Amino acid sequence: MKKQLAVCMAALTLFCAGCKQTVIEAPEPAAQASIEAAPAAALLQWQMREELTYFPEGSSADTAVYVFQCAYPYFSGPCEVEANRAIDRALEEYRATIQTERLPLADAAEQTALPYTHVASQITQQGVYTNVCFEDASGYGEEEPERASYAVVLDENGEETNLPAILGMYMPRALIAQQIYNQIDAADPRRERYHGDLTLEDIDLALDLYNGFTVSPEGFVLMLPCGTVEDESYGVSRFTVTEASLYPDFVGELIAAADYEALLPGLHTLARACGAETHSFEGTPDALIATLFMGLTFADRPAENGVISVPQAEYEAEAKRYFSALPDDLTGGDGTVLSEGTYRIPVVAVAEYRLRVDDCVQSGSELRLRCMLYYGMPGSVDWGELSPVTVKLQKTGNGYIFTGFLFS
Repeated sequence: MKKQLAVCMAALTLFCAGCKQTVIEAPEPAAQASIEAAPAAALLQWQMREELTYFPEGSSADTAVYVFQCAYPYFSGPCEVEANRAIDRALEEYRATIQTERLPLADAAEQTALPYTHVASQITQQGVYTNVCFEDASGYGEEEPERASYAVVLDENGEETNLPAILGMYMPRALIAQQIYNQIDAADPRRERYHGDLTLEDIDLALDLYNGFTVSPEGFVLMLPCGTVEDESYGVSRFTVTEASLYPDFVGELIAAADYEALLPGLHTLARACGAETHSFEGTPDALIATLFMGLTFADRPAENGVISVPQAEYEAEAKRYFSALPDDLTGGDGTVLSEGTYRIPVVAVAEYRLRVDDCVQSGSELRLRCMLYYGMPGSVDWGELSPVTVKLQKTGNGYIFTGFLFS
């Protein structure tokens, strides 16, 4: 991922009273601790706003028994509606938690200071992703506050996303928990800082792959609640996990990590092309698989009247990256035709399929990946196993090409 990083820390300096809820557009630099403008190429720009809400509803600074103070980003740009909707959901969750969990325990008459939840925001951008990390502190009176982190990660469309979706993995929890456990074991084998009775299950249960991570230059930062792996005085525990550390064990032995990483986009495209028709091939793909695969490869190109046009030389050069050859006759494909030096590709809706790569066997210059084909998007609610498959790869001077996709 290309590094595009912008950081915006918001200071909570709220001086509004006598109202139920106030939304204040933060002034220029004076009201914010430090600001770097989002890069010009960023999909989303933002400005900071601040909210001050008194509880119960209708109360003022003089009559309230609880106060919610929050600095949050308000986005602008082509995806602002989706992005701001995601932030609104996060703020509403804070308000709901106060109403149902914290407000019943608040008794202003017995406190020297008003019970509160204070939330600051840190916004970073990494590649196509925008991280909004809320750091909150909640307390009753002058007691030591409870601290927590809550993150919203937005994709290139401004939609809230999750770690399984970003990784393209259906069940990454166990792998991520193991990586964190290994880091703790290596850093503190005698458990002088981390809990002596800490288990892999403790970490697994504490993981939040939806709102407990951010995307970083190195990979992903996982945030574990205070007290999970170490004393609460250390605050929220953070661990960086790289994508490469989640690769199967054979990566680095039978195939270089760089080659495997380069292979993954084509592997997922092949899963969609073959999974859509539960269609196998060995050697050269037939017209249906070849045209579906190439159509998906060029799917981000602009279409005119439902057709994507790609010059013949570009189309065939791209195909050689993945296959030994294209079929001579495209009849029986997805409707793609070659006309006057241009491939004309119909825009075809293809369902989501992905592969979980479990193992690899080498035979000379051929690799056989043993996989499970899944339907649906990782991180969604509708996905499941479809069939075991074997994907055959042949080593070439520029990496690997696909020589087979076989359903078991």
